[in-house]
Amino acid sequence: MRKIFLILGFLILLFMFISCVETQTYTVIFNSNGGTPVQTQTIKHGECVVKPEDPTKGGFTFVFWSSQASLVTEYDFSTKVESNMYLYAKWQDASIEYKDCPGKGLFLPMEVGYYASEPKVFVEEDVTYVYYVSNVNKGDYSLEAIYVVTINEDIVSDRTQVLSRSTDGFDSRRVNSPSVIKGDFAYKGDNYSYLMAYAGNEISGNLSFQIGLACSKTPFGPFIKIDTNPFIEYDSLIYGSGFGAGNPSLVNVPDTHFTMLFYTFGESTLTQTRVIDCDFTNLDAIVKDSGFRTVTVAGLTDYTKSKVSSSISFIIAFASPKMIFV
Repeated sequence: MRKIFLILGFLILLFMFISCVETQTYTVIFNSNGGTPVQTQTIKHGECVVKPEDPTKGGFTFVFWSSQASLVTEYDFSTKVESNMYLYAKWQDASIEYKDCPGKGLFLPMEVGYYASEPKVFVEEDVTYVYYVSNVNKGDYSLEAIYVVTINEDIVSDRTQVLSRSTDGFDSRRVNSPSVIKGDFAYKGDNYSYLMAYAGNEISGNLSFQIGLACSKTPFGPFIKIDTNPFIEYDSLIYGSGFGAGNPSLVNVPDTHFTMLFYTFGESTLTQTRVIDCDFTNLDAIVKDSGFRTVTVAGLTDYTKSKVSSSISFIIAFASPKMIFV
């Protein structure tokens, strides 16, 4: 008899627990990120959030709701709710036309066995050139080079190799992070129209990078490396084991002969984005207007809301009374 009462008691407690769980409710708060307010919902345990009408926001187009403040992935409204939660609205600037290249992935038509990384875009006379880093041989990731493709609507050209690593020296192991500008450049008695800054190293891994320069008569190369490379040096005996000098970004300053060279400088204990002003018109005798300056980061963050100032491409935008780089 005692066992019967124990079993009945256990069943009653189990029933009460299940009933309690089933009647548990959760609060779902919608953060419209500056859009029109959306009413909070109270959802029973195991039920789904009711998708609200899309909010509105002047100058922006609503994209989706996300359960992540970083807005990386879209929330699935068929998901059963088991806790209190926030949903965040993601927006796109309505003044910008967003286009995809069907079937091309991230613009680049990569086959299995090849990778593509560190793309930089250069536009000339409505032709878009994408410079990027890839492995030379299929399935072999030990040898990389810099390539370029052109994009016309959704058509991507075959890749052309424009720069490879040297047999010895600072860039004998890796070459990456290409940045290309157009201008008038003289080198060894000849004239060139395109200048590339790139990073290279001579050891395995992402350490001790230095920055080199190369010039070409066409955007398809070949780019000729200048004899005085590396242009931006990194000495591990002075700075310790670190990333080095890399991620170069060239920006022509309008109505002058000067070019601003932005780059990442990573020591063993510190990483900064720096910039120097240079006159590259004579690559046999490059003029540096001043020493490097540290780039002040204002408002630039990653998804963790931490300040970020590396691997950045820069363009100039004039906004009185300041010149802004984005």
